[in-house]
Amino acid sequence: MLRSGVMRIGSSGTALLLLVGGCGGKTLVAGGGGADSGARSTSDARPPVSDATEPGADGGPASPCPASPPSAGQACSPLHLFCEYDVTNINPFCNDLWQCDLSGWDSNSGGGSCPSSGLTCPDSYADVPVSQACTVSGQVCSYPTGTCGCAEPPSGTGNPSWGCLPLPDGCPFPIPALGSACETPEQTCDYGSCIGGVELECVYGFWGIAVTHCFG
Repeated sequence: MLRSGVMRIGSSGTALLLLVGGCGGKTLVAGGGGADSGARSTSDARPPVSDATEPGADGGPASPCPASPPSAGQACSPLHLFCEYDVTNINPFCNDLWQCDLSGWDSNSGGGSCPSSGLTCPDSYADVPVSQACTVSGQVCSYPTGTCGCAEPPSGTGNPSWGCLPLPDGCPFPIPALGSACETPEQTCDYGSCIGGVELECVYGFWGIAVTHCFG
């Protein structure tokens, strides 16, 4: 079952931490068009954190994330920045996730539905059997045209099934590493937040985690 997280609010009033409950409030659809070549897996849908620390191809700023995981309480900036390491899952809470808060770096890892990495996904977004039964609850498959996930019903009872969400226009693929630079303030990109994935928001020039409300 998809989990609920704690909501944290930045100094500007921007919500920065994922809040996931049931499934709903988002439109889950099949198909979506576009060419998605090659099978995707939960382990290859995110760039490694080392990519986030390099300047952007357009000469933009490098990520302020440390090149390696920090220590709890170590001084950090800017406040509320998210950085993730050992990126093996689309859901950042399944990776080695850290956030910069008033007391320094704080670990935000753990929780959620975190299936084993390396699971094989359907070859393309259009091939995902939406609404049909699936076997690994929490598995998420990311494609250039959208994100699909194997999720349990919002009620928490019944068998898991596939749901899909198309990727909004202008959103990057693969899913950016948290803390990497972004260009459009307040831009949000939903990578299946209500089906085991995550929604990102461009805050202070870097990708963070947006609040997502999912209703049954």
